[in-house]
Amino acid sequence: MKKLILVRHAQAEGSSPDGDLGRSLTENGKADMLKVAEELKEDFFPDIILSSPAKRAFETANIIAHITGFDPLKIVYHNDLYNQDFNLLFDILNELEENNVLVVGHNPNFELISDYLSEDGFDDFPTGSILGLIFQIDSWAKIQPLTGKIMFFITP
Repeated sequence: MKKLILVRHAQAEGSSPDGDLGRSLTENGKADMLKVAEELKEDFFPDIILSSPAKRAFETANIIAHITGFDPLKIVYHNDLYNQDFNLLFDILNELEENNVLVVGHNPNFELISDYLSEDGFDDFPTGSILGLIFQIDSWAKIQPLTGKIMFFITP
Protein backbone atom coordinates (compact mmCIF):
# COMPACT_ATOMS: atom_id res chain seq x y z
CA MET A 1 0.00 0.00 0.00
CA LYS A 2 1.29 3.46 -0.94
CA LYS A 3 0.10 6.85 0.29
CA LEU A 4 0.59 10.05 -1.67
CA ILE A 5 -0.06 13.35 0.05
CA LEU A 6 -0.22 16.38 -2.23
CA VAL A 7 0.20 19.77 -0.60
CA ARG A 8 -0.39 22.91 -2.58
CA HIS A 9 1.79 25.67 -1.17
CA ALA A 10 -0.01 28.17 1.02
CA GLN A 11 -0.99 31.70 -0.04
CA ALA A 12 2.02 33.59 -1.41
CA GLU A 13 2.99 37.13 -2.26
CA GLY A 14 1.88 38.35 -5.66
CA SER A 15 5.40 39.19 -6.74
CA SER A 16 9.01 39.23 -5.62
CA PRO A 17 12.16 41.07 -6.74
CA ASP A 18 13.63 37.56 -7.11
CA GLY A 19 10.94 36.53 -9.61
CA ASP A 20 8.38 33.76 -9.28
CA LEU A 21 10.78 31.34 -7.55
CA GLY A 22 11.41 33.93 -4.82
CA ARG A 23 7.79 34.54 -3.80
CA SER A 24 7.34 34.00 -0.04
CA LEU A 25 4.28 32.93 1.90
CA THR A 26 2.10 35.72 3.25
CA GLU A 27 1.39 35.88 6.98
CA ASN A 28 -2.10 34.49 6.24
CA GLY A 29 -0.50 31.70 4.21
CA LYS A 30 1.79 30.77 7.10
CA ALA A 31 -1.14 30.76 9.55
CA ASP A 32 -3.24 28.64 7.18
CA MET A 33 -0.43 26.12 6.73
CA LEU A 34 0.10 25.82 10.48
CA LYS A 35 -3.60 25.02 10.84
CA VAL A 36 -3.79 22.37 8.11
CA ALA A 37 -0.44 20.82 9.14
CA GLU A 38 -1.84 20.31 12.66
CA GLU A 39 -4.78 18.44 11.13
CA LEU A 40 -2.46 16.43 8.89
CA LYS A 41 -0.30 15.18 11.76
CA GLU A 42 -3.37 13.44 13.22
CA ASP A 43 -3.62 11.17 10.15
CA PHE A 44 -0.22 10.94 8.50
CA PHE A 45 3.53 10.91 9.02
CA PRO A 46 5.69 11.14 5.89
CA ASP A 47 8.54 8.77 5.11
CA ILE A 48 9.81 11.45 2.73
CA ILE A 49 8.92 15.03 1.86
CA LEU A 50 9.55 16.22 -1.69
CA SER A 51 9.23 19.88 -2.58
CA SER A 52 9.45 22.29 -5.44
CA PRO A 53 12.44 24.61 -5.00
CA ALA A 54 10.20 27.70 -5.10
CA LYS A 55 10.49 29.67 -1.87
CA ARG A 56 6.76 29.42 -1.11
CA ALA A 57 6.89 25.61 -1.48
CA PHE A 58 10.11 25.46 0.60
CA GLU A 59 8.42 27.44 3.38
CA THR A 60 5.31 25.25 3.20
CA ALA A 61 7.38 22.05 3.36
CA ASN A 62 9.30 23.36 6.36
CA ILE A 63 6.13 24.22 8.26
CA ILE A 64 4.79 20.72 7.66
CA ALA A 65 8.10 19.16 8.68
CA HIS A 66 8.21 21.08 11.95
CA ILE A 67 4.58 20.35 12.85
CA THR A 68 4.74 16.63 11.98
CA GLY A 69 8.18 16.07 13.52
CA PHE A 70 9.85 15.28 10.19
CA ASP A 71 13.50 16.38 10.03
CA PRO A 72 13.48 19.49 7.78
CA LEU A 73 17.06 18.75 6.74
CA LYS A 74 15.77 15.61 5.00
CA ILE A 75 13.35 17.45 2.70
CA VAL A 76 14.26 16.65 -0.91
CA TYR A 77 13.95 19.50 -3.41
CA HIS A 78 13.24 18.66 -7.06
CA ASN A 79 13.37 21.24 -9.82
CA ASP A 80 10.95 19.05 -11.75
CA LEU A 81 8.24 19.78 -9.17
CA TYR A 82 8.30 23.43 -10.26
CA ASN A 83 7.92 22.56 -13.94
CA GLN A 84 4.54 22.43 -15.60
CA ASP A 85 4.72 18.83 -16.83
CA PHE A 86 2.92 16.69 -14.26
CA ASN A 87 4.35 13.50 -15.78
CA LEU A 88 7.65 14.42 -14.14
CA LEU A 89 6.08 13.62 -10.75
CA PHE A 90 5.60 10.02 -11.87
CA ASP A 91 9.24 9.81 -12.89
CA ILE A 92 10.20 10.96 -9.39
CA LEU A 93 7.77 8.56 -7.67
CA ASN A 94 9.02 5.61 -9.70
CA GLU A 95 12.46 6.04 -8.16
CA LEU A 96 11.15 5.91 -4.57
CA GLU A 97 10.84 2.98 -2.21
CA GLU A 98 9.09 4.93 0.57
CA ASN A 99 5.43 4.15 1.21
CA ASN A 100 4.27 7.49 2.64
CA VAL A 101 5.24 10.29 0.27
CA LEU A 102 4.35 13.93 0.78
CA VAL A 103 4.84 16.31 -2.16
CA VAL A 104 4.66 20.11 -1.97
CA GLY A 105 4.00 21.85 -5.25
CA HIS A 106 1.83 24.05 -7.41
CA ASN A 107 -1.26 24.41 -9.51
CA PRO A 108 -2.32 23.79 -12.20
CA ASN A 109 -0.36 20.54 -11.86
CA PHE A 110 -1.87 19.47 -8.56
CA GLU A 111 -5.43 19.83 -9.84
CA LEU A 112 -4.49 17.83 -12.94
CA ILE A 113 -2.65 15.12 -10.97
CA SER A 114 -5.44 14.84 -8.40
CA ASP A 115 -8.11 14.46 -11.06
CA TYR A 116 -5.94 11.97 -12.97
CA LEU A 117 -5.24 9.76 -9.96
CA SER A 118 -8.37 9.96 -7.82
CA GLU A 119 -10.96 7.25 -8.44
CA ASP A 120 -13.66 9.87 -7.79
CA GLY A 121 -12.11 12.67 -9.84
CA PHE A 122 -10.98 15.93 -8.33
CA ASP A 123 -11.05 19.47 -9.65
CA ASP A 124 -10.44 22.15 -7.03
CA PHE A 125 -7.16 22.50 -5.12
CA PRO A 126 -7.01 25.84 -3.24
CA THR A 127 -3.75 27.22 -1.85
CA GLY A 128 -2.75 25.62 1.43
CA SER A 129 -4.81 22.48 0.84
CA ILE A 130 -3.72 18.91 1.47
CA LEU A 131 -5.05 15.87 -0.39
CA GLY A 132 -4.31 12.35 0.82
CA LEU A 133 -4.58 9.47 -1.66
CA ILE A 134 -4.03 5.78 -0.94
CA PHE A 135 -3.18 3.19 -3.58
CA GLN A 136 -3.38 -0.59 -3.29
CA ILE A 137 0.03 -1.13 -4.88
CA ASP A 138 3.41 -2.29 -3.63
CA SER A 139 5.51 -0.17 -6.00
CA TRP A 140 5.12 3.37 -7.29
CA ALA A 141 5.84 2.01 -10.77
CA LYS A 142 2.39 0.35 -10.62
CA ILE A 143 0.44 3.56 -10.07
CA GLN A 144 -2.49 3.86 -12.48
CA PRO A 145 -5.03 6.58 -13.32
CA LEU A 146 -8.25 6.72 -11.31
CA THR A 147 -7.06 4.24 -8.66
CA GLY A 148 -6.33 6.55 -5.73
CA LYS A 149 -8.85 6.48 -2.92
CA ILE A 150 -9.21 9.82 -1.14
CA MET A 151 -8.22 9.45 2.52
CA PHE A 152 -8.70 13.11 3.38
CA PHE A 153 -8.84 16.60 1.95
CA ILE A 154 -7.83 19.36 4.33
CA THR A 155 -8.39 23.01 3.45
CA PRO A 156 -7.50 26.16 5.39
